[in-house]
Amino acid sequence: MENRKQMIKTERLFLSEMTLADKEILFGYWSDDSVTRYMNIEPFQSLQPVEEMIRMLRQLEIEGKALRCVIILQATGEIIGTCGFNYIDHENQRAEIAYDLGTRFWKRGYATEAVQALMKWGIESFKLHRMEAKVDPRNEASISLLQKLGFQEEGLLRDYEKIGTEFQDLKLFSWLNK
Repeated sequence: MENRKQMIKTERLFLSEMTLADKEILFGYWSDDSVTRYMNIEPFQSLQPVEEMIRMLRQLEIEGKALRCVIILQATGEIIGTCGFNYIDHENQRAEIAYDLGTRFWKRGYATEAVQALMKWGIESFKLHRMEAKVDPRNEASISLLQKLGFQEEGLLRDYEKIGTEFQDLKLFSWLNK
């Protein structure tokens, strides 16, 4: 693994800081409609928006407002996706979890392993009481993952996000540290 700040180590993964050096591999994932179908972005068409996204996420991290990591396979050093907190509300001890994986890495338990580690880190490092996830109602794999980790569905956010020209409903899930 090149020179990057490692944040979390799990049985099979590293969660590490995202850098501009990751732009090409992330472009490969974020330009794939299978990956972005349920994300709040259109598939990227060039490297420029990927660079802009990485810079924005890094700035939000510096400001303490969000955090996004790359997910790296320990065995190969390959970046397989990203995960993190889309926002962190320190005052109310809550954050929104988000994650994505390249299609080659689906259905192997990597997302579950990464999100579990992220949740533990959120509790230990940010003293989070509540973690949220907003999910496209058609994203059965993500809903299943969240339910497996103890998230509860709170309701439907109607026409919550505009993706391209279409408004999209999202389901709100939450997990409480009690």
